[in-house]
Amino acid sequence: MVPFAGWEMPVQYEGVISEHRAVRADCGVFDVSHMGELEVEGPRATELLQATLSNDLEKIAPGEAQYTLLTNDRGGIVDDLIVYRLEEFRYLLIVNAANRETDFGWFKEREIRGSDVRDASDEYALLAVQGPRAIERLGLPEAKQFTFAEGGIDGMQCMVNRTGYTGEAGCEILVMAEDAGDLGGQADMREAQNRTQLLEIHDVIASHVDEIIGEFYDHLLQFEELRRILSDPKLVERLKGSQRQYLLSLG
Repeated sequence: MVPFAGWEMPVQYEGVISEHRAVRADCGVFDVSHMGELEVEGPRATELLQATLSNDLEKIAPGEAQYTLLTNDRGGIVDDLIVYRLEEFRYLLIVNAANRETDFGWFKEREIRGSDVRDASDEYALLAVQGPRAIERLGLPEAKQFTFAEGGIDGMQCMVNRTGYTGEAGCEILVMAEDAGDLGGQADMREAQNRTQLLEIHDVIASHVDEIIGEFYDHLLQFEELRRILSDPKLVERLKGSQRQYLLSLG
């Protein structure tokens, strides 16, 4: 067990190799309840998020999710996160544990009339079921990546998200905190946490990316809406005058 963001996180159970193989060949369960959950709703919720996130929320409908960046006023990175569009004007954001308070404060300071931001992290638990047989073992139908549905598993109401960071097939199950123990205990699968170390490294890196402007631009070109965030003429001139070469068109 290692301390992280106020949580005691298990690094391994039986061993890294056996747990790695379990998730690569079958499936495993990651307790990632340390992640933060922010709820944003209201008639102007989309407007608030469009002004602070790098990707375009108009590209997703209710029932879909999107990987994106929370950016600062200079175009630097505050955090990376996944946003779930629950309803037309209601969103759930899953953020990194180490940045939970920072992210919440950033949104709250920029809250506009007609939008409301709430930290609901303590109300939820999150179990990531990952591996090529994850969906089969849960008895769930196949679904497109970055979609989600609300329903019941073993009689417990939950939100099943076709997302995850292992690179394998699988889903992340969001339940009320008081139901997490029962859900985990009833799942007929091995609790393999083979990639916990990599997830911890991801969280540690994510907790230190704020105020970065140039270091990772070459890797962020997949966010086609980044130019919208970089529309500030002063920032454009600053980047044009830099000795570093960017692969981002500023024309």
